[in-house]
Amino acid sequence: MAGLTFQDFKKLVETYEQRMPVLAVKVKDHKFSMCTPNLKCLGFAATANEREPATNAWIYGFRPGEIFFDVGANNGLYGLIAAVVSGCEVHAFEPHFASYYVTTRNIYLNKLENRMFCYPIAVSDQDGAGKLFLSSVTAGKSLNNYGNARPSDDPIWNAMIPQGAVSMSLDSFIEKTGIVPHHVKIDVDGLEPQIIRGAARLLQNPKLQSMMVEAMESIPEHAAIHDIMLAAGFSRFIKDAAGNFYFRD
Repeated sequence: MAGLTFQDFKKLVETYEQRMPVLAVKVKDHKFSMCTPNLKCLGFAATANEREPATNAWIYGFRPGEIFFDVGANNGLYGLIAAVVSGCEVHAFEPHFASYYVTTRNIYLNKLENRMFCYPIAVSDQDGAGKLFLSSVTAGKSLNNYGNARPSDDPIWNAMIPQGAVSMSLDSFIEKTGIVPHHVKIDVDGLEPQIIRGAARLLQNPKLQSMMVEAMESIPEHAAIHDIMLAAGFSRFIKDAAGNFYFRD
């Protein structure tokens, strides 16, 4: 920039880097902060209490020290609620590059780096590498699709922007890390059947107590998830607009 020395420009860049907007959020008498680099992320933070009340209520029932897997974490809202309100250890999975960055910033912003972790992994039914097709490069934007482009006349569903991504099944992640969750949230807007197939051993593990799955039940492959969960011993369930909540009795 004309008229600026390198030191002036360096200071300007450092100031810019530190100026990501942050919103204070209060959930069930607990406070945490969320980065709000755009209107989408601001919307998540501003509606933390009423966005998915059934999901919040489910998380409030977790016990301190329990392990929560948030698959399709987006900007980390529900992982933050689990870590701050319920005192859980959280492992979040978010392959979208911008949302992964915001979730990780939120972890450090709230000094949760010792019990909340985010992985840039597309959870599926196999380990590998491929493409994540984004609906937008904007942080907080959902409806992305791993493995295949999803062209649509509806701009909300149109996912055509390719991004390199690494995939891993939940069973493989658990085998490699030894971390077994008590609770799992799966909200990835399409890949839920593959994720369930890749969690066959986990579903039989008695440590797993509950799971939330957002499935599009008008699609037969998604509707079949319900029978899989019942067969795995999750006989108590609640259907909600946010998804189906399954509990092992």
